[in-house]
Amino acid sequence: MTCPPRRGNRKGVVEKANHSAAQRWWRTLGDDITIAEAQAGLDRLAAKLDSRRRVLDGERTTVAGLAAAERLHAPPLVAFPAEFDLPRTVTPQALVAFRGNSYSVPPGLGCAQVQVRHRLGADVLRIVTEGGATVAVHRRAPDGAGRVVRDDGHVIALEHAAMCAFSTDRPCTH
Repeated sequence: MTCPPRRGNRKGVVEKANHSAAQRWWRTLGDDITIAEAQAGLDRLAAKLDSRRRVLDGERTTVAGLAAAERLHAPPLVAFPAEFDLPRTVTPQALVAFRGNSYSVPPGLGCAQVQVRHRLGADVLRIVTEGGATVAVHRRAPDGAGRVVRDDGHVIALEHAAMCAFSTDRPCTH
């Protein structure tokens, strides 16, 4: 049941009807009732609540008539733009795991905590540091594909860091 627009004083009535359906009716069910019997009882209650008489703008109607006349907005064309953050730890190989795939970050973030940000319906994801800086943006691989998605700049920086760590000096004798 919905509240009519711009009629705040009806809010309590609507909530009370929902309370009746969710609380009072539910408590009257016996322990041995089947799901089908419970559904039939709930359907009878809904029909009873829908047939209540109302007067709107001087015209007699029912709750069901009001609901049928209510105009609804069209559903959005794209998914709700919700974005979620998932905490992840960067591996020593500068990779972050997300839904069965690994995504690269710049070297030097090994063992750091980052957030993987993904907007519902989007085909890209962002990897963000705890300070809020975006360090990587990748096109998503299919979930569970086991792919390693690396940015070319990250590969070059990782190779450079590995080569800088290489030394031709004699090994330490200790």
